[in-house]
Amino acid sequence: MSAPQTRDPMVVNTQDGCCWTRRAVNREGRGLYALADVPGPVPELVLASLRELAEHGLSSMSMDALPMPVGAEPERDVEDELTGARLSLWEEEQDNARLRLALESAKRGRRELRSALQFSEPSRERWRAAAIEAEAKLGALRSRVAGLETERRSTNRALSDADVWLAADRDRIAELEGELRAARDRIAELEAQRERRRLRLVALQNDALDMRGSLSPMGEDRKVPFPLGETLTPAVDWLIARIAELEALTPARHQTCRVCGAGYVYGEPCAQCAFRARMAAETQARVRQPGLVGHDLPPLGGQL
Repeated sequence: MSAPQTRDPMVVNTQDGCCWTRRAVNREGRGLYALADVPGPVPELVLASLRELAEHGLSSMSMDALPMPVGAEPERDVEDELTGARLSLWEEEQDNARLRLALESAKRGRRELRSALQFSEPSRERWRAAAIEAEAKLGALRSRVAGLETERRSTNRALSDADVWLAADRDRIAELEGELRAARDRIAELEAQRERRRLRLVALQNDALDMRGSLSPMGEDRKVPFPLGETLTPAVDWLIARIAELEALTPARHQTCRVCGAGYVYGEPCAQCAFRARMAAETQARVRQPGLVGHDLPPLGGQL
């Protein structure tokens, strides 16, 4: 196979002052360029096409192997016109290539259509039967989809009802939890109250035992004229009545001293007990101070 030919220039000068030389030709017959000062072969991937160089602005082109120097203004105009003509020609070639490609595609589609139209009658019958069967399956599938959609709507309604019931149950659970907390607080309060009452009952029982020991001491006579029962109420009532009876009595003016047996006036101290206490004090003073005589002692107090 011969190498592709091209009519693109050999040397291209761009307006930025760079010189490009043609290094290769692609399959479409378009030249690929690299900078003139780059030595040796250059990979095709980094080469630029003439259209890409035209985007940077072309100043001159040449079919010779050496770059053309920039000439006077008329020559530049001629070169610009030449460049424009070549670009127009290149674009027309590209359009023609696209048209040829479209024509080939249309021809291929026509051949495929002709091949499809050459089916025999049995083949058309088989295709028709297959189409009828597919249509029947499609109808069944549509019916199935409709049933599934109905079932889905029913399921969605059931789920909505379940969500409502679940929300109601959650509210009821929250309410019951609140009542349970209140009941637990009430139980704790009642238990504390019961504990206080138990302690109070234990204290009362201890007081009752002490009172029984006082009313009926072990080894002594009872303080009340009857035996103590399970309750101390009768004994307390008797003591209250006895105290009231004693308070109602009016004591006699002359009383008998329970210590020495001498008489004394009610409401005054016993003279005999006072004399004896005074004598005992003077005796102890004489023992501690032997030099004291009778006239040195203080006068005796009290009455005989």
